Amino acid sequence: VKNETEKTADFSLFNCFIFNKAGTMGQVAEWDEATGTAYRSGFPYYVYYDEYESALKKKDICFLTADNKPTAYETNLQRFLGTDNPFSIPVSVKNGRLACGRSDYGSTCGALQFDFTLEAGEEKEINLLAGVAKDIADVNALKNEYLNVKKQLDDVKKLWDERISSFTVET
Repeated sequence: VKNETEKTADFSLFNCFIFNKAGTMGQVAEWDEATGTAYRSGFPYYVYYDEYESALKKKDICFLTADNKPTAYETNLQRFLGTDNPFSIPVSVKNGRLACGRSDYGSTCGALQFDFTLEAGEEKEINLLAGVAKDIADVNALKNEYLNVKKQLDDVKKLWDERISSFTVET
């Protein structure tokens, strides 16, 4: 985000990642303060109640996290949208604030809000990471690996330099 005006400006950046529809048994979406992550956990759709005990190890999470601490979050999609109309501006955005709510057995999402002030000409970069992990502890490892954007870009450049360096063209 860049402030292209000639004076200081306040910004609110909202994003929303809709988590996959897993089975409803044990499904919950919430916020993990330690990792700064909105996540949905639950059992795979094919697990029956009778298999609950044996399925505990199959539980996984979908998550949304960032390299900056958000001002607010939301994990309930209906509370974020406030409507069933996908073409309207979400109510949370209109209100200017996410509710920091938990979602039990409903439509889940990871929505993050970032409020910040930028001086004239100043820029701010916020990188997001959405994915699937075995548990919330795995999210930190994924954050360390993939939210290091400079390292990721350097690795991609190195990969393509290695691949392209073996080609020559004569005309």
